[in-house]
Amino acid sequence: EDKFFDGGFLTEWKRVPAGKYNYLFDTVTLDNVEITSNGSNTSGLAIGGSQSSAATVNIKDSSIEATYAINAFNPINATIDNSKLEGWTALFLRLHDGSVGSHGSVVNIENGSVLTGKNPYNGASDNFATVIVNEGATINVKDSTVIANANSSASQHVFRVQNMDVANYNTAITVSGNSQISALSNQETSSAAMAYVDVRNGGSCLIKFTDGQYSGSIAKYWGTATTLDSDQIELTGGIYSETPDASFVADGYKVIANDDAATKEAYPYKVVPNDYNPKTYVAQIGETKYETLAAAVKAVPTDKTETTIVMIGDETVDVANAPIEIASTKNVKLDLAGFKVVGQCSSGTTSALITNKGTLTIVDSTDADKNGTGSGMIVAGADPTWKYDDESGSFAGSYASNAIRNEGTINMVSGLIKNVSNEGSAAYAIDNYTSGIVNVSGGALETAYAAAIRMFYGTGSLNINGGVLTSGQRNAVQVMGGSSVTTITGGKFNGAEGYGGFTTYYGDTATVSISGGEFNGVSYLYNKTADVSAELVSVSGGRFDKLISYNNGKFVTGGYYKQSVSDFVAEGYEQVALADIAAADLTAEDSAAIEAGYVYKIGEVKTYVAQIGETKYETLAAAVKAVPTDKTETTIVMIGD
Repeated sequence: EDKFFDGGFLTEWKRVPAGKYNYLFDTVTLDNVEITSNGSNTSGLAIGGSQSSAATVNIKDSSIEATYAINAFNPINATIDNSKLEGWTALFLRLHDGSVGSHGSVVNIENGSVLTGKNPYNGASDNFATVIVNEGATINVKDSTVIANANSSASQHVFRVQNMDVANYNTAITVSGNSQISALSNQETSSAAMAYVDVRNGGSCLIKFTDGQYSGSIAKYWGTATTLDSDQIELTGGIYSETPDASFVADGYKVIANDDAATKEAYPYKVVPNDYNPKTYVAQIGETKYETLAAAVKAVPTDKTETTIVMIGDETVDVANAPIEIASTKNVKLDLAGFKVVGQCSSGTTSALITNKGTLTIVDSTDADKNGTGSGMIVAGADPTWKYDDESGSFAGSYASNAIRNEGTINMVSGLIKNVSNEGSAAYAIDNYTSGIVNVSGGALETAYAAAIRMFYGTGSLNINGGVLTSGQRNAVQVMGGSSVTTITGGKFNGAEGYGGFTTYYGDTATVSISGGEFNGVSYLYNKTADVSAELVSVSGGRFDKLISYNNGKFVTGGYYKQSVSDFVAEGYEQVALADIAAADLTAEDSAAIEAGYVYKIGEVKTYVAQIGETKYETLAAAVKAVPTDKTETTIVMIGD
């Protein structure tokens, strides 16, 4: 064809008769091209023509598979970008043998490229490599993978530098970034390694591993004629599956145990500078990691956009000098993710591990049941000598070292907040101040001494509809005065012996409303204003071991009790012994309460108008309905209008 090329772009592949066309190309670009060359001794892309100046070769988003994926007989300046090369040799930079040779080539392998060399042969003469340099070149591997795979008894290397009979040819190979170098051997009889060097006649070679992941042996050889000298390979970084030879590690560097949890199993060894001081990350927002939770909180936007911080490690916080503070303009969702945030005090003054003035939502993704039984927790303590211990016993505490001081909004969904301060300390899991809002729907709050949650004087609110709240020596919840509002519709409240689930010393206009929840121990409702008519408290449901009230008048309109509360029952309601309710009239909730040991039920007073035997009925119709259907005469006695 007279028109083989159109504007420099190949119009079709075909075999051109020798001598008919003679073009010299300075640049070859393969962009999104797939080349497969079947058979033995084939080339996917061969660069020849005996030109001594370097040709430019760009391979982007492409794949080449052949015996020699790239076979360069002349110098090249090549960029292999996000491409896949595969063959007996993926990149072969040849010596001068009928051509000018590849001396001076520069090849950049980058951006997720993968070069794979597979050796299926058996003979000693079949030893080969994924990348071969015969006459001196510069090769840079960055954020890419180079694999040598020895499938049979012949050896395969990742990099093979063999200057043969050429004088003063120098080669430099550098691996950096998130690269992976793998020397794989599939049989005991096969051999694979990362480097083979045979430089003669004054030439040099330096292979530098500056970063990345390295699988297999760095150096193994066939025969006995060659060795890899320590000045031919230099390690200044990276992680390794096998212990690197100390002679390969550059001056000023050392080999340590890999300290990265995500990679240390596959790569137990790491090369680092002698002054290596590893950063330990404990928190993460998106892809960004932070050394402290405080630093992650600082990075949260100030426009109140909810931002999730995931804990990725345990942290001990110096509460006295560097507590965590969430500003009023920030909205943080903290996922403990199975890790611990521990507050350690260096002084006995009033303090808080976390002070929240914005919005803080606490979850623990390991707490599947949302009852605090996951492994994530926030832990605070007061004594300057206190050290956190999972097997904690008795700790001497001091005044008011809280896990969280809240002046904003807290949403407790799952996880555990724990305060181990002891010996008379006023230290809480959550201390709710001023106009703070606390919403508890799940998780657990525990204290060694004081209440799990204190609703302090102010205008704040406490809303609990789930979760487990426990105090080791006092009540689980304490409500103070002011004009705060406490609403409890669910949850489990555990107090110490002689104490119980709830206590209030409310006054002014503070109100408490309980319609659900399980209160173990003694629950105190104390109106310090002594104004019985204030109607600051109401109990319309829930389960109570024992309820004690002072100065509240009659406020109980529902719930189940193990001890009588008849003195507190509101007008129009009555206390009924569960044992006195006919089996047919028991609700499912009644039966469950009986099973759990509750004795009394509070409900509206019933007015009975009819009676059959000892059984009373609220309507004559109800009594008639109870008459047997076998025509037995049954007497209904009216006992009311």
